[in-house]
Amino acid sequence: MVDKNLESEEIIIKYLKKATRLKSGDSFGELALLLSAPRSATVKAVWDSEMATIDKKQFLNIIGKVQEIQIQKVRHHLRAIET
Repeated sequence: MVDKNLESEEIIIKYLKKATRLKSGDSFGELALLLSAPRSATVKAVWDSEMATIDKKQFLNIIGKVQEIQIQKVRHHLRAIET
């Protein structure tokens, strides 16, 4: 994940021969974690930057929490429709 305190457009990712600029709060590398596959992108910072790293266990824990929050939101909306 790109540190949210960094200036915009600091990071450029080359993925499948396409360059993409990342902004503060963006992330990369999730496909390798989800698929247990080798990385498929090359990341190059335009200038000195700070990155946060997480391992697969931490990533899946975060994804699980996000999914649970989404499920709770759907349940809330369904209950509102029922009443």
